[in-house]
Amino acid sequence: IIRIEDCAFEGNQSISSVLFDEKSEVKTIGKNIFAVSNVRRFSIPLKLELLEEGWCKSAQHLNEIEISPIKTFN
Repeated sequence: IIRIEDCAFEGNQSISSVLFDEKSEVKTIGKNIFAVSNVRRFSIPLKLELLEEGWCKSAQHLNEIEISPIKTFN
């Protein structure tokens, strides 16, 4: 998996965390992925290159975002 598609977890009331392994190949996070969901915790994948505008729109419960200390941003 290299992309989390738009609205991937939208409306999901049973998931509370989306965490990625250090070896994750995810490079893109789409729009509105957590809209109207119960996701509270999210980790930024090491290889992430793009968070699309509005990726966390309507993510009312999201209150913890983890970033690896070895992650670099350009």
